[in-house]
Amino acid sequence: EEFFLEQASRSITLIDDERFPIPPADAGRVLLAGYHEDFFREGLQRYPDARRWRLSYTSPKSTLKEKGRELLRAAQDYDTVIVLLPNENTAELLDELKPIADKLVVLSVLSPIHLEALDWVKTSLAAYGTGPESFRAAFAALAGDFPPRGILPIPLKVSP
Repeated sequence: EEFFLEQASRSITLIDDERFPIPPADAGRVLLAGYHEDFFREGLQRYPDARRWRLSYTSPKSTLKEKGRELLRAAQDYDTVIVLLPNENTAELLDELKPIADKLVVLSVLSPIHLEALDWVKTSLAAYGTGPESFRAAFAALAGDFPPRGILPIPLKVSP
């Protein structure tokens, strides 16, 4: 387990750093929005008073904008909103969160390519797996335990 955590920690990539790190004492009211149980478990380890908002990994495309607006309404009451970005559909849903860009943190998993659709994001990290070690490493970096030194495996284009 230690080996996998070390590997995951070495690969965490800081992409946008306007609000980084976010030590738990400075986070205020935290909302965790994602679909993966390990994301919630590790997020609650770092930010124990956080609330959870469950996203669906397989939401129909026709519902994404409305689900994004629902999350935006809920997120208004929080100081820090940490969201999980696993795929293109979730990027479309998260695009509705642009009005709260200053308090948003996007944790991209698997491939960071979906961040291209969210060029307005000010704080984002990439992890390259969805195992507990990847989430533990990402939240440790976000909390300020270590500086992420991972390198993007692909160049990201910034939309004009």
